[in-house]
Amino acid sequence: VFDYDFGLQDDFMGSAYLHLESLEHQRTLDVTLDLKDPQYPEHNLGSLELAVTLSPREGDIRDAVRHSCQICGDVCSSDFFPLHD
Repeated sequence: VFDYDFGLQDDFMGSAYLHLESLEHQRTLDVTLDLKDPQYPEHNLGSLELAVTLSPREGDIRDAVRHSCQICGDVCSSDFFPLHD
């Protein structure tokens, strides 16, 4: 996360990870992500409070799951997302 400084250099405010495996398709989940600096892991840099909904960008959920598996190299399981036609 960076702030925006008009005409100046934007400042690093911290980083966070959102683990997508904790999300369910089309279900909104309230998430709090703590911002950290890898160089100073003990510093508290604040947090982000988000409402996150996992949905495909285009096409249907089967296309989104197949596409994400190709990118990540993960093995897709029909138990994880129903892939019924």
